[in-house]
Amino acid sequence: MFFELFGAFFDVIEIFFYYVLKKPDEEDMSKNIRMLKKYGWFQELLQDGRARELIIHDWQVRQVIGKMNHKKFDRPFYQYRYEQKLRKILIKKLDSE
Repeated sequence: MFFELFGAFFDVIEIFFYYVLKKPDEEDMSKNIRMLKKYGWFQELLQDGRARELIIHDWQVRQVIGKMNHKKFDRPFYQYRYEQKLRKILIKKLDSE
């Protein structure tokens, strides 16, 4: 029984590190961008030339997009959170230019 609890504990730790510390790759970023294109708020961002350039080329912006969980895109709560997170980094980047 001790070993089962010990194993379950390490399973939880592994899941935590995977989702919190995971570094998204280009595949994650591209996949999420393709999926985000069906939402109006993301389409608006893509129509802004400066924001579009950051979404396509800026490493930090793409990291934020890559870390988004595509399975939660259809949930309004997460959609709002992801939109706010993306807008925040875009504003930060645009202000620093």
